[in-house]
Amino acid sequence: MSFNKYHGETSGNGRGNVFWSRANEDGAPFRGPASPMLKQEEFEELVERVYDTKSGTFDMSQPDMICGNRTFAAIIDRVGNNLFRVLDYQTRWHEPGGGTPVMHVFIIWSEPYQELPTKHYSQGGIPHGNHGSSHSVGPPPIIRG
Repeated sequence: MSFNKYHGETSGNGRGNVFWSRANEDGAPFRGPASPMLKQEEFEELVERVYDTKSGTFDMSQPDMICGNRTFAAIIDRVGNNLFRVLDYQTRWHEPGGGTPVMHVFIIWSEPYQELPTKHYSQGGIPHGNHGSSHSVGPPPIIRG
């Protein structure tokens, strides 16, 4: 699985930025104020998988319609690439006042992210571990004395 096509996306749904450097390895991008600066062991111990679960009803005659900050096509693309999961969906034909019938799709989907609990951030918002390492994920951690 490769999420390279999404690397330009940086918005984390209002909960920080999104960083893709480990997404292929972890199965989800990291979300936070900055990329984590942790040793591999610290990353595995401290970082948690979280899910943003969203729902929306999409009018298939309006391909640019947005629900949950996404178009239907963007959601289905990420489902097809094993990034998002569809939890439930329903389809219905809707006939607006004498007009052409339109397909409506109600969908519930889940977006995974890796996050570091806020207690592991320095005052400047930089994620850090407990001590330095020459084998870190990203730049060396901030050492506070």
